[in-house]
Amino acid sequence: MLKVLLVDDEPFILQGLSALINWENEGYEIVYTCSNGKEALDYLIGNKVDLIIADIKMPVMSGIELLKNIREKNITDAFFVFLSGYGDFVYTKEAIQQNATDYILKPVQKEQLIELLGRVSGFACTARQEKKKRIVPSIMYYSEGEESLPVSIITKATMDMLLEAVVENDKEKMQSAVAEVYKQIKEEDMDAEFVRMNMNYMLLRLVHLAMEQDPDVNQNEIIQMIRENAFDEETDNGNRGHFEKLIHDFADYLCQLRSNVSRSVLSDIENYVKEHYSQNISLKELSQKFFINSAYLGQIFKKQYGVSFREYLNKFRIEKAAEMLLKTDDKIYAIAEQVGYHDPDYFINKFIAVKGCTPTSYRRNTRK
Repeated sequence: MLKVLLVDDEPFILQGLSALINWENEGYEIVYTCSNGKEALDYLIGNKVDLIIADIKMPVMSGIELLKNIREKNITDAFFVFLSGYGDFVYTKEAIQQNATDYILKPVQKEQLIELLGRVSGFACTARQEKKKRIVPSIMYYSEGEESLPVSIITKATMDMLLEAVVENDKEKMQSAVAEVYKQIKEEDMDAEFVRMNMNYMLLRLVHLAMEQDPDVNQNEIIQMIRENAFDEETDNGNRGHFEKLIHDFADYLCQLRSNVSRSVLSDIENYVKEHYSQNISLKELSQKFFINSAYLGQIFKKQYGVSFREYLNKFRIEKAAEMLLKTDDKIYAIAEQVGYHDPDYFINKFIAVKGCTPTSYRRNTRK
């Protein structure tokens, strides 16, 4: 059982992480929690742990300062993972220099945490098998001048070339850069874990690029778009086709951020929803139909209406259902079908969330 130390200044984060998964099932045990880096440092001096998960920003002593102290004083060789908010990219360079093992974005998702723990378990297993002092595996070796390194990474020069091609939306340069990435993956004979870490680092850099274009971008939607469209298990494991799709999609997205695509497309989408609300409409489908990047569409949609497209569609469907409840005597399940819900129980739950009562109660009380 690997021992875990959790460090965060927000108690609900500590409680949430502790309850998010069954740690024992993953081979871990949370042995202690702290509210800042100083408390963690004091604990580590007298206690051994295998994994430290710490917020990158905390009062008294930040996660960065904690890791720096650990490295300088050689307090522990535990794996170190940063909890990173979407606005924490200003701290990334320092995290890189301190050689963190990995990072995980807030709000932490159950699947992502389990994947992370699986990777760390793999590192720990490899270290035990080698029976020698481990070099802590890291996504972080991309600081200036770090071109000859003890772990398998994509070099900084190649990473910069790829990112430059994305910014310029230069298809030929992107193709060359992707070819160089996969050449290095092959030459270094990278295993799945190191490919995954390199891809995770790329994700961080891509989101940072979008923030440089527009500080108000919704980073959560960007990351969701990347993960849904290309940044999936196949990409993590080195699927070149998926990786190229990710790069091209993101280059288009950045172009749209710079050009500020006309929001008139939203009125077209409104009309489309009015005519097709009973169908299975998704943001991805709309982005293809109206020739606009899905992440950018999600961003301008939320800015305009204050809710996500999914929430907007649900509310529109429920309002249509409410009209039908008052104007017809159709059964509840029939109305649910007519507005796009094939599961009556799901429809009822959504109706209650919007109207505060069941469809039956709404019909009975409103008709009086």
